[in-house]
Amino acid sequence: MLFLTTYGGDPHAAYWLIHSLRSCFTKTRLVLAGVCKSAGTIVAIGADEIVFGSRGELGSLDVQFRQQDELYRWSSGLDIMQAARSVTEQAEAAFCRYVERFSSMGITTLTASQMACDLAGRIFQPIAAQIDPLRIGESERGMQIANDYGKRLGASERLQEGGLDRLIAAYPSHGTVIDMEEAKKSFKSVEAMTDDERVFAHEWRACIDSPSYPAICFSVREFYNQVATDTNHGDGGGNDADGATDDVRADPEKDVDGELGGPQGTGGEDADGSSAEADTGDRSGADSS
Repeated sequence: MLFLTTYGGDPHAAYWLIHSLRSCFTKTRLVLAGVCKSAGTIVAIGADEIVFGSRGELGSLDVQFRQQDELYRWSSGLDIMQAARSVTEQAEAAFCRYVERFSSMGITTLTASQMACDLAGRIFQPIAAQIDPLRIGESERGMQIANDYGKRLGASERLQEGGLDRLIAAYPSHGTVIDMEEAKKSFKSVEAMTDDERVFAHEWRACIDSPSYPAICFSVREFYNQVATDTNHGDGGGNDADGATDDVRADPEKDVDGELGGPQGTGGEDADGSSAEADTGDRSGADSS
């Protein structure tokens, strides 16, 4: 079991994360209690089951590039390809209109075509000159990363027909919310959280709301055993409105036994699964998203 919340990052790290989990466990269950964007969606493609909380969401897989001369602004690889397609389509449409107009004036088709070509070229050549062909190639290769990893992780088995293409190119913005109902259009195995998973998500809400926290790994069995023990012993930990015990408040820097669990991941992991919350990082400058 993997609780994942991330704004995205390195697609290669995301691939290795889910690949490693699948090599260790017979079934992977991805629980989304918060945002799981971009590279996090690659992890979702490789999971056997995807579970949504009321605030869980995935994101599209279009690759992101830093805008030229900008430190914090990013643009989608789809923007560059869409710009090239738009210029081509507009130039073709203008050429056809000019040929028709000149022909209606009694000019021969050959002459009208030459005039239309010259006029359309004068209008659209300065616009087309601003499109960097190297940037187009970079965008296409970047988009191929998500496509390739999706196929490696078994998109044909875990996604609906056309689901991978939908996740890569069907959404108008990189920040578009893919909630549970929308995810069902792309993924085959999508369901809502169980009561136990809601309790866990409630206890770790601080981490879920802050994807920049270091990864945390520990035994889920021990967490639920502690909750059950404290409840049975009547240690004063009643249930709140969400059904979570009040006296078991997990410190984001510690696991349930009080041992440090932060960046070193010193918490245990057993056959019942592990819980992790992490930002996958951005080592490549282009995020899969």
